[in-house]
Amino acid sequence: MNSMKWKDLFEGKGQMFTDVVAFRQTLYRYGIRQKFSYKFKKNNMKKVIAKCKVEGCPWNIAAHSIGKHSDFLRVTRFNSEHIHNAKEKLIVSYRERVDLSSPIIADALRSTIDKSTNEIRRDLYKEEIDVTTVVKWEASDSNRFERLLIAYGYYILGFLEGCRHILYIDGCFLSYPYKGTLLATSAYDTDNDLFPLAYAIVSGETFEDWSWFLRNVEDITRSVEIILVFDRHNAIIRAMQAIFGGERHAYCYCHVKENFSTEYVKINRGQRRTSGNSKEAALKLLDAVAYARHEEKFNIAMGNLRLFSPQLA
Repeated sequence: MNSMKWKDLFEGKGQMFTDVVAFRQTLYRYGIRQKFSYKFKKNNMKKVIAKCKVEGCPWNIAAHSIGKHSDFLRVTRFNSEHIHNAKEKLIVSYRERVDLSSPIIADALRSTIDKSTNEIRRDLYKEEIDVTTVVKWEASDSNRFERLLIAYGYYILGFLEGCRHILYIDGCFLSYPYKGTLLATSAYDTDNDLFPLAYAIVSGETFEDWSWFLRNVEDITRSVEIILVFDRHNAIIRAMQAIFGGERHAYCYCHVKENFSTEYVKINRGQRRTSGNSKEAALKLLDAVAYARHEEKFNIAMGNLRLFSPQLA
């Protein structure tokens, strides 16, 4: 990629942009070309104000919406002068959000359709844009597809640096024409939004398939200690214990509750129910067990459940 063309992206006060997304993408490319990092003082759909991250540097830019019902932004202030030493420029990192860097990658693909993916990746690394993606697959001796795993570089980086290190894993069946099973693992970011990490296509939810998937997840997350949350599927339990050991992990409470409800129905089939012996009463006792914060309260809650039904306890 030739970032020389980004040198004069900002013309000065009065310059217009179609919307805030176009302005942010222009600012991102401008920062790469000028080799500096910036931070936002204001950043919403109607107003963007950014300044150089180096303390005391006068570089700054501001853009405002041109009207209440318009998406267009106009640059209202632009100081292009930088005052900081060479070392402060060298420590700048350009590994930003995917919505800013993906248009650059898309442009590279459109303009270099004759290049291989590895060549494009090397070009992006020259601009210090990290897009390391993990792709692993296996085939049988007869060259028949067996397994495929994909974990995008930005997802790996986002999980390691911006998410709680708790992973939720599950699988679901794929329908016609290809069948097989989709395995996936996700986390929650600091905004409590679901954040995907990796997914795989395998033959089924077998011990071998789950072991292969979790071994790759371990390779991806090796630098941090993670907690796994999963249902009580026997293949997952065995694979998790084989790869990660039995400590620090948890069962998904939604699955536990569903199994508990099913078991209650089996135990009480054909019996007359009262308000004190209903499924709702049993689930409240289970909630008390699950949400107990201390061992003493947990033991009390389990004792109440045993009095209600030794079989459910």
